[in-house]
Amino acid sequence: MSDHTLRRIAGVLETKFQSAIDMADWEGRPDPDRQTAFLSRGLAALAINRLAGADVAAAGQAVTDGWNDGGLDAIYFDQISDTIFFVQSKWSKDGSKTIDLGSASNFIDGIRKILNDDFSGFNDKIRGKEAELRSVLYSGVDVRFRVILIHSGEQETAYQVEQKVLDYVNELNIPIRLADAEFYNQEETYKLIVSEHSTRSISLSISLREYGFPAKPYLAFYGRVHVLEIAQWWREHKNNICSRNLRQLIQRSDINDALLQTIKSDPTSFWYFNNGITIICNSVKRAPVNIDNTHFGIFHCDGISVVNGAQTVGMIGEAIGGQDPAGVVEGGRLADCWAHVRIIPLEGCPPEFDRRITEATNFQNSVERRDFAAMDPNQHRLATEFALDRKQYAYRSGEEQPHNGGGCTITEATQALACAHSIDLAVQAKREIGLLWADTTRPPYTDIFNDRTTSLQVWKAVLIMRAVESYLTEVRLVGDKRNSAIVTHLNRTILNLVFSDPNLKAWRADSADPSALSEVAKDATHGMLARVIDYIKENHDGEYLAALSKNRDKCAAMRLAILTPDGQGRLF
Repeated sequence: MSDHTLRRIAGVLETKFQSAIDMADWEGRPDPDRQTAFLSRGLAALAINRLAGADVAAAGQAVTDGWNDGGLDAIYFDQISDTIFFVQSKWSKDGSKTIDLGSASNFIDGIRKILNDDFSGFNDKIRGKEAELRSVLYSGVDVRFRVILIHSGEQETAYQVEQKVLDYVNELNIPIRLADAEFYNQEETYKLIVSEHSTRSISLSISLREYGFPAKPYLAFYGRVHVLEIAQWWREHKNNICSRNLRQLIQRSDINDALLQTIKSDPTSFWYFNNGITIICNSVKRAPVNIDNTHFGIFHCDGISVVNGAQTVGMIGEAIGGQDPAGVVEGGRLADCWAHVRIIPLEGCPPEFDRRITEATNFQNSVERRDFAAMDPNQHRLATEFALDRKQYAYRSGEEQPHNGGGCTITEATQALACAHSIDLAVQAKREIGLLWADTTRPPYTDIFNDRTTSLQVWKAVLIMRAVESYLTEVRLVGDKRNSAIVTHLNRTILNLVFSDPNLKAWRADSADPSALSEVAKDATHGMLARVIDYIKENHDGEYLAALSKNRDKCAAMRLAILTPDGQGRLF
C-alpha cells in the first residue's frame, strides 16, 4: 500500500464520521494530536459501520475511546444477530505502527471485565452502555462476540498480539463457539472501504439438483443442495447469511438437537425430515452449464439472505464444522445428505415482498408472533430499563424465564398492559394474544407498547396481575365448580375490572408504591369477583364460559353493568 492509500482512508473517515464522533475531550489540544485521535476513533467506527451494519450515527455512538477505556475503543450490540462487537483501533499517521502487545492485553482485560459484569473504573462512555450490556448478558440468549483489532499500519498484526487475542477467544469458545477474532491492517481496512462487502450483502453460487422453477406470478427456483455446500456457506458467512431472518442460530433447542442427530445418525433421511431453506436475493443468474436439462444447475445469486431455515443452515455448519469436505464424502457418511432449498429473486416482485415472505414462511414453521414483537426497539429499551433495576425482561425466544421477583416476560407484560388498557384488549389477550403482536407499527400493539411505556409501568402492571392471579388461584382451589370455571375463564375480564378499582386507578403514577399494589389488588379482586359471580348467575347462568370470556360484546356489557350499577354511566 502507499501514503496515497493512507490519505484515502483518512479522507473517508473524515467525511463519514466528522460529525458523528465525540471529540470534546480533545478540545484545546494540538491539532495534529487531535487529528490522530479522531482518525483512531474513526477506524473503530468504521469497523462497527461495515462489520455490524450500523449506520454512521450509531457507529459514532459506539466509540468509547478515551481515558479509562480499558483498551476498548468501540462497543456495539447488534440486536439482529445478538452479537456484541468489541473493537480496538490505532491510527499511525505514516502507516508504520500497529497495535502492540500491551494494548492488546489491556483490550482483553477490558473485555473480560465487562463479561464478568464489572464496570468499575471505566469511563462515562462505557458506563453509559452498562445497562444495555448487562441486559444482554443476563438475557439468557446465546450472545456472540466479535473481537476486532484494526489499525492503519502496513504490516500485519504482530504474531504475539494475534496469539494473545486468539488465546482469549479460544477460552470463550469452550464448550461451544461464541466468539471470533478479526484483524485488519491498512490493506484490509482499505478493502472494507472500497468493497461492497457488508453483513447485509452476500453473493453465492448455489448448485441445485433436480431443480424446478415456477415462472409466474414471480420467478423462483427450488431443488436439492448438498449439506457440504451449505456448511461452506456457514463457514464463510456465519450468522450474516441470516441477516433478514427473524432469529439467528439458537445453539440449544429441541429442534436443533433433532437436526443434529439426523445429520449424525441418519443423513440420508435429512431431506425427508427437514422443512428446508428459503433464500431471497436481489438477483439470480443461471450459469450456462447443463443449460438443456434440469438435473443440475448453478445459480449465481447476489444479495442473498436466508429468511427461513437459519437453524438448518447453522446446525449443518456446526455439525460438519471444519472437517475436510472431500474426506467426509469419501468416507461415505454424508455422500447422500441433502437439503431442500428455495431461491426467490426479488426482481419483478412487488414492494415489501421480502418482508411478506419472511413473515409467512416463519409463521408456518412455529415462529411465534412475539418473535416479531421482539424486533421492536421499545422491547429492547424495556429490557435495558429492567436491567438498571437488576431485573430481567425476557422478550425473545430462547431466553431463560425470570422467576418471581426477578423480572417478567413479554407475555406477562402484554397480558397485564392489555387488561389495563381496555376490555377490548383484555378479551383479545384471552382469545388470541398473538394478534396483539401481529403488527408493531400500529394499534393494538402501539396502544400498550410505545415510547411512553416504561419498565416501572410494566412491572407494576405485572405485579397487579400476579396478585389477581394468586387470589383467583385460591378461589379455584377451594370454590365450587362454577366459581372455579368463572375465575379460570374470566380471569382477564376480572383483571380489567380490578384495574378500574378506585384504589388502583392511579397505579401508573410514579408515586404509586409497587410493594403495596399487590395487597390493594387482592382486596379489589375480592369485591370484583363477587360482582362477576352475581352477574354471571343472573345473565349467563349455564352458558359456556370459555366462549363468553372471548366475546368482546358480552364482556363489555358485563363491565358496564358492574362498574355503573345505577345505569347512569358513573363508575362507582
